[in-house]
Amino acid sequence: MDKKIKIPYINLVPVAIIILLLFKIINNDSVAPMFFKILNPFLGGFIIAYILNPLIRIVEKKLKCNRVLSITIAYLIVLGIVIFIIAIAAPEIVNNFVDLGKSFPDFMRSTKKFLQSDIYKIEFLRKYNIVAYIENFADSSIQKIMDYVGPGLGSVALKAVGFTHSLFNIMVNFIIAIFMLYNKEGFVIGSKKILFAFIDNKSAYKILDVLREMDDIFSKFLIGKLLDSAIIGIICFILLLITGNPYALVLSTIVGITNMIPYFGPFIGAVPAILITLFVSPIKAFWTAIIILALQQFDGWILGPKILGDKVGIKPFWIISGITIGGALFGLMGMFLGAPLIAIIKTLIERIIDKRLKNKGMIDM
Repeated sequence: MDKKIKIPYINLVPVAIIILLLFKIINNDSVAPMFFKILNPFLGGFIIAYILNPLIRIVEKKLKCNRVLSITIAYLIVLGIVIFIIAIAAPEIVNNFVDLGKSFPDFMRSTKKFLQSDIYKIEFLRKYNIVAYIENFADSSIQKIMDYVGPGLGSVALKAVGFTHSLFNIMVNFIIAIFMLYNKEGFVIGSKKILFAFIDNKSAYKILDVLREMDDIFSKFLIGKLLDSAIIGIICFILLLITGNPYALVLSTIVGITNMIPYFGPFIGAVPAILITLFVSPIKAFWTAIIILALQQFDGWILGPKILGDKVGIKPFWIISGITIGGALFGLMGMFLGAPLIAIIKTLIERIIDKRLKNKGMIDM
């Protein structure tokens, strides 16, 4: 057998062994928690470094700063945002939720009282026990709120310990990210050496092309969507303040965060925003619905295309498919990452199909 044909199969052996070992580790109930516990800080550091890398590149290019100063500026910007959230936004959001927790039982009692009045005269509602169902829901909702709030107040110490532990983990992630960002070229070169050491050159170059395309889609989509959602959240906050919505900050935060999910996100954010405002006033809930609907149209037709352009590059059907599958497998994070992931998978499949058709001489199909 020719030596050139053997090389790719020999190179696949260590890769297959590594994949099998990882699979065994992940599927081992006793080893998996420890495995992920060890990897978590590095994974968190990589995600932070990946998100901050475009900002650092901009600072290096525009301000002509060295690497250390660029990382320092990027971290100061992040620190400023965190301080703003902790000092201004977080207390207001907590107060909003506390007010909601207090007003929700009263709202449900009022709803039940309303249902026990003239609405019983409607034959359709009485015949199918719709009123009784809503009454039971109101009673159970009040009890659940009381059960949650009561024990929750008594576990402040435990929550404080959990928060301190989470804060420590975040700090470790940011420290690891600093080293990754400072020596990112070294990490890239080292990864390329490993790739070319175990895989033939042709396959290695193909993998690098795919990774570059993945990076281009992910980074542009991520940064663009973050900026787009931040603008939508700020506009929503201003408009809700103008209409006198007492929960303007928490609702605009929900709308901004859920807007990160393409297509479904605005609807996911609109439902709780309208329901929460119903506790205060049906009129304000109506205006909240109008504002969010108007923002959806503005984002879909004007702001989104201006910022994102064609970052994902696939039709709505495929985006919705990616969001649906990602959401079913990994929840909200899967819904957000579903769009760029499906774009990458679709691109790879199209390349394989085009190559096979070209080999068959069927280019013009």
